[in-house]
Amino acid sequence: SVWDLQRGVVAQRLGKKEGRGQDAAAVAAVAFTAGGEQLLTGTVERDLQLWDVKSGAVLRSLKGLKQGCSALAVHPHQNAAIVGGVNLKVVDVESGKKLRGIVAGQASKVAIIALTDNGRYMAVAGEGSRDLSIFDLASKQGGAVAAFALPEAPTGVSIATRGAGSIFVVATTPTKRCFLVQHAEGATSSPTLLEAAAADEDSEDEDDDEEG
Repeated sequence: SVWDLQRGVVAQRLGKKEGRGQDAAAVAAVAFTAGGEQLLTGTVERDLQLWDVKSGAVLRSLKGLKQGCSALAVHPHQNAAIVGGVNLKVVDVESGKKLRGIVAGQASKVAIIALTDNGRYMAVAGEGSRDLSIFDLASKQGGAVAAFALPEAPTGVSIATRGAGSIFVVATTPTKRCFLVQHAEGATSSPTLLEAAAADEDSEDEDDDEEG
């Protein structure tokens, strides 16, 4: 289902008309295209489908994946998607053709794929794994430019760049903690817990209220 976040209602139910589309139980990953008008869904059964969000119609089905899809991300500026499974594949959204393969370097299936706004860098986490890897999609070498471990497996990841050489990764965890990692000039920082600063600010606000 696609929700209208402003009204809090279901705006569209995909795959419910005339029995078409993927079985909802089989859908393992979803990702919007850059304009938000289309949605790409992936299943554990080697199938990708591109949907029109407004009409709920299937625009095309992309076949030929040799492994199921466990995570998805759509490139913000190219007609391509990154499909995660045991490893990673970059596929053409129009044809489903594999453009390149990337070794994920994870011990389990890929669970999280996050891209920077410019689509150059990608953060990847495996299912139930504390390990995260950063890839440079502009590089043809295919290996990770950085890899590090969090105190616990992440539930969400975001990646951003600043300037020419700094990459920042923010990861949330099941225990409601948030960690920041910076990679710059070939060096990767240790994960920094962001909640500690927030807790200090809350404590200061409470003290101010008591004094007032």
